[in-house]
Amino acid sequence: MNQTDDILHHLSNVPDFGPPLIGDVEDDCFYFGTDFLEMKIYSVGLIGCFIAMVSLLFNVFLSLVFLKKGLENLYYFKILAFLDILLSLNYIALMVVPVLVDYFLILSLYFIFLKYVRLLLMESNCVMMLSCLLIVMATIERCLISIPSLCQRPITNFMKLKRPLISFMCFVVAISYKCITYYEIDLIEKTNCTDWQKYELQASQMSMNPYYAFWFKFLTRNIVDRILPFVILIIMNFLIIRRLKRDQNKAAQTIVHSTNTSWSRASHKKTIKDATIALVWMVTLYIISQSLQIVVTVWETVNKSYLEQNEALYSHLNDLISMFTLLSSTLRLPVYLTCNKPLRIASINTIKSFFPKFFRKIQKEPKYRSHVVVSHMPIQMNDSKSYDSVDLIKAKETAVIEFQESTPSESGVPLMVRKMSKNSIFRHADSDNESSQLFL
Repeated sequence: MNQTDDILHHLSNVPDFGPPLIGDVEDDCFYFGTDFLEMKIYSVGLIGCFIAMVSLLFNVFLSLVFLKKGLENLYYFKILAFLDILLSLNYIALMVVPVLVDYFLILSLYFIFLKYVRLLLMESNCVMMLSCLLIVMATIERCLISIPSLCQRPITNFMKLKRPLISFMCFVVAISYKCITYYEIDLIEKTNCTDWQKYELQASQMSMNPYYAFWFKFLTRNIVDRILPFVILIIMNFLIIRRLKRDQNKAAQTIVHSTNTSWSRASHKKTIKDATIALVWMVTLYIISQSLQIVVTVWETVNKSYLEQNEALYSHLNDLISMFTLLSSTLRLPVYLTCNKPLRIASINTIKSFFPKFFRKIQKEPKYRSHVVVSHMPIQMNDSKSYDSVDLIKAKETAVIEFQESTPSESGVPLMVRKMSKNSIFRHADSDNESSQLFL
């Protein structure tokens, strides 16, 4: 069942155990409302709304983090954060509002809902399709990069350099494919009825056409929207994870026995690896969230009559599908913070920028011996001979140099670290931190 059918299922079908009937069926003036209302006021109106609000908060914060520089490798993540904001708002407007309308009998809100439901339903379908396409594109790109034989191929370079173009193409495809959902629902006005009975949402004649219903709504959408992306992402995720496991031991040996130049490459690979792991977890969450949808789709194909006879089960399964999708977007921020160090640092700095006075008060001067872990490499500049750079390497992967506490210079850098030439530049990671970790 797609989202259009789900809305009609809530508002147009006559349930076995639904809300009280308003009006007279014989006079064609009636309103059935949301089915299984006593249950859905808690599952959708309370739990679903709470998840949507948390998802909205997390993804607004992520969007602010992505405004910072230095996160170019996370281009698709930036767009997904914005789409997840729309997804959260759409869930509240399309799923929560009808439940609240029927439970509290808010007629004015019901009329507002009827005015935006068709347009917002089309927009919601486009957003979900665009999110799916972007996740697939990001996974394909990362899979090509992780395979050495394909790493430098033209297709890989194209996907790395033309991300805005690819995103725009996905946007066009999503709009072209999903805009037709606007015409799958008709809003019928009953001139001889008033209040709740005056309007009714019905499936359009096009939507009820048997050829359209089977070949496009059922077959095409189930394959293109669900099964095909699901299979592609599982295969790509498996290939990426297998490659990550192969490279893990090799990367550790490279750091221990490498020269300065190879250490620079190792640092670059570490950044790519962090982004890859974050993507793997994001795809895994998407696969898990879509698993129930795949089960229901297969169930509809094999034995739909059973689901129709057990309407309560069918209705609650479709509510869970929407919640799983929403929960997947909510969990992306914790996954990013756990797996991706640049994004974690950018998030911390964003929080500090919100509450500068608070963080300034809790910062203290170090009163212990500092541990500095460095590796030397040429910086990425035109005149690389005039500069040095130092990249942090974990202590377990290289030597730890222990310095006695010393008075820092005006730039915040301990004077004992290194005597540099006049053209050298120091870029302290955070002069207010208690550690002496440096990016030079």
